[in-house]
Amino acid sequence: MSAVAQEIELLSRQRKKELGVKGAATAKNVWQTKSSLLQLLTRFTMDEEPWVDPATGEVLDEARISRNAISSFDLFINWMIAASIPEDLVSPEGTAIDGTGVEAYALYRRPIQPAGRAGKPGKGKENGGSGGIPDPGPRRCADLDARWGKKTATDNHPKEMYFGYEAHFAVDAYPQGTVDAPRVLRSFVLVPASSDRAAAAVAALDIIKKVAAEGYRLSRVYIDRGYSMLKAENVQLPLWQRGLSPVFDLAQNQKTTQPSTHSGTIFIDGGLFSEALPEKLRKLPSPRESGISSEESAKRAKSFDERNDYAYRPHGARDPETGRQRFKGPATAGKLRCPNNAESMRVDYKYETNCAPDTAETKCGCSGTVTVGPEEHARESQWPLFGTTAWLKLYGARNAVESFNADVRTNKLNWRRGYVKTFNRPRTGFLLAISLVALNYWIVRDWAFKRRLQSPWGGEHWDFGPEPKKTRARRTKLITDQPDS
Repeated sequence: MSAVAQEIELLSRQRKKELGVKGAATAKNVWQTKSSLLQLLTRFTMDEEPWVDPATGEVLDEARISRNAISSFDLFINWMIAASIPEDLVSPEGTAIDGTGVEAYALYRRPIQPAGRAGKPGKGKENGGSGGIPDPGPRRCADLDARWGKKTATDNHPKEMYFGYEAHFAVDAYPQGTVDAPRVLRSFVLVPASSDRAAAAVAALDIIKKVAAEGYRLSRVYIDRGYSMLKAENVQLPLWQRGLSPVFDLAQNQKTTQPSTHSGTIFIDGGLFSEALPEKLRKLPSPRESGISSEESAKRAKSFDERNDYAYRPHGARDPETGRQRFKGPATAGKLRCPNNAESMRVDYKYETNCAPDTAETKCGCSGTVTVGPEEHARESQWPLFGTTAWLKLYGARNAVESFNADVRTNKLNWRRGYVKTFNRPRTGFLLAISLVALNYWIVRDWAFKRRLQSPWGGEHWDFGPEPKKTRARRTKLITDQPDS
């Protein structure tokens, strides 16, 4: 706040007048203004908020303006973040979502109580009790919004508990080799730790649609197991209702083979396959297994590509209301030859099944179309299918949010306890949002400097200095490659 006050004092008198600043700007004045703003923004729920004309500031009796107007605290801080993104930035097809723990500045304390029987406070020996287990007593904390949460183990810290909040980020994600653009933050949602992660992720996506530029188009969402292992009605169905396709990795307990209600078919890893699928292709090692080389990952993905020729393919868009979608068999889709499909036998495909002739009771699962509903393994359902080369290239785009998390935690910012010294969710979220605005600017600036491009926001002229010297190409052979004498 002191830095903000100092910047305001550097402005001209006319500029201060335009901003509505009267008199000297002090840290106290700035803090009081911020507190009043947050109090107004958090006064109403989303459904109770008043509508304000952005041009005149008039409070409207009815909503005569777009929902894109500032209507809540979460929207307000995300409008701040959206203002840091250049308007002509290429719109990505997908966004990657992830969460990270934010420790509260306040400490979680419990008052000291006289020792007594468990569950009976005040019954210590000095009060006629028999002593025993001390009663924990009531908890107290200056930050009433913070809660206990659990951090996933990483290289920097073990699996542990923390007290505070969870920040959910939605970052632009582009599959490698498609678009050269900075990976900027699009939306930020701060919730108490251990809150509903699915609701926070869906809220982050809804906020993007409200604050993003008019040309922004989103069709795909990259999520990790922290979201994909939740119930389908909380994650998959809300994404489908918004016209979004999820891309995610499968946990070990999701990689299963299950029977299907459709004749001649089975579900494997969430995909619908013909029972003609060879046994050797039914259980395959994941191309995302930790510790394997990129060559081994690509080799494993080719095995999934072979299995993919036996899979049912989307035959039309998914119904956003019901979550139902039509799929066509592999022989109908022209991916393999089946004796029960005469048209497929006229073409020389790579694979040919030895299915028995269809009867009135049994039919092979290579042809025709079926409708798959959300009750049929919706939690594992995705397209492209898990493990294939197409899926592997898409899922690699999730590195965008992982890199952003690293920038927040260590590389550029330092989101540790004490980074913001304030209490409750609105104040903490507001100050963290300011740092994220700066981080977005930092990311875009570094991306532009590396390519020696001028500021995408216009205005100031960037001086890149002299051209960097070209480094010598690496030798094709190293000393260690020479044979031993």
